[in-house]
Amino acid sequence: MHGAVYEIANSHDEADLSDGISVPSMGILPGVEERFSFQTLLFPNHPEPSTLSGFIVNICTSVMGTLILAFSILAVQGGLALWNMVALSVIFMVCLILVFIIWRQPESKTILSFKVWLFSTMAC
Repeated sequence: MHGAVYEIANSHDEADLSDGISVPSMGILPGVEERFSFQTLLFPNHPEPSTLSGFIVNICTSVMGTLILAFSILAVQGGLALWNMVALSVIFMVCLILVFIIWRQPESKTILSFKVWLFSTMAC
C-alpha cells in the first residue's frame, strides 16, 4: 500500500519540478560581468538582477540579520548606559543604510508560484 502512495507522490513531485524556476528563467542577466564599485552599489547599471546585485543583497541581508541580533541583545542587556545608546543608534543607522542599498537593487520580474495554499496572502 505504501509503495503505491509513494509512487503517486513521487510522480507529482516530478511534475512539480518541471514547472519550477530554472536558472535561465530567474531573470538574472547571463554573462553580464559587473565590477563592484560604490556607484553600482547605490545605482545599478542594469534594470534586471545580475549576479553582483544578488550577491550584494545576500551580503546586506546577512549583515543586517547579525546587526539585528546584536541590537536585540544590547537593547535587553545594555540598560540605559550612554555607550549602549550610542551603539544602538549606530546599529540602527547602519541597518537603515543596508535597507536603502537593498531597496536600490533591481527586482526580479519572475512570478513565483507558492506551493503552500494561500501562503502568499498571509499577513505577517
